[in-house]
Amino acid sequence: MSTKNEVIEILDDRIEELNRGMEHFISFGNKGNVESLLKQTERSIQLDELVMIKNRIEYGVRWRNK
Repeated sequence: MSTKNEVIEILDDRIEELNRGMEHFISFGNKGNVESLLKQTERSIQLDELVMIKNRIEYGVRWRNK
């Protein structure tokens, strides 16, 4: 596996983990609890940043072929 694929795979794993957490909160979370809402907001910000980083890495970095 190339370095690019390894990096993208790591990012995809974390993005999926954050998505699962968000889906769980939407289904079962306590939307009236300030601490839960703050954690969900933090999760959403992390997800947005990781997607942006993934896109920059995927399309903005010139990867050397081995």
